[in-house]
Amino acid sequence: MPCTPFRLPGGISGIVCTRGRKRVHRCSVDGCSAPSGFQCDYQTKPGKTCDRHLCAVHAHQVGADVHFCPAHLAESSGKKQGDLFATTTHED
Repeated sequence: MPCTPFRLPGGISGIVCTRGRKRVHRCSVDGCSAPSGFQCDYQTKPGKTCDRHLCAVHAHQVGADVHFCPAHLAESSGKKQGDLFATTTHED
């Protein structure tokens, strides 16, 4: 269990202990093992996104802080952008 001491302004100090190292996620694209800095934001169901881990090469930006994996980028090419980000359903 690694522990890190710290000191705050005003003389307060303490120690923070964690259970282990932070898990580094890797890109989920076949054949790529680069560190992941993104997740796929493609909506698969209302309120649910793909969440595949992606590296900078395989994360395709389609909006402000919105990225798609290669599979969902290809799938979304025929849809309107408004359809991609709809989060609510309307019942008549």
